[in-house]
Amino acid sequence: MITVVEDPRIGGYCAMRGDLAYFVTVDRSGVIVPAGGPPDAIPADIARAVAAFVLEQCLEGATKH
Repeated sequence: MITVVEDPRIGGYCAMRGDLAYFVTVDRSGVIVPAGGPPDAIPADIARAVAAFVLEQCLEGATKH
């Protein structure tokens, strides 16, 4: 199971799976990239979980206005 939370310290998200945490941001073109550090590949399941989380936040925001 992957848990995604907003991380205001980095202006992005933290995706956690087991003991591993991936800190990522979304660039201006909508690409999920590692926050800070070298551009290591982000596992596909982590990227999908972050994308789903961001989309859900956008949809929630759209229904509130």
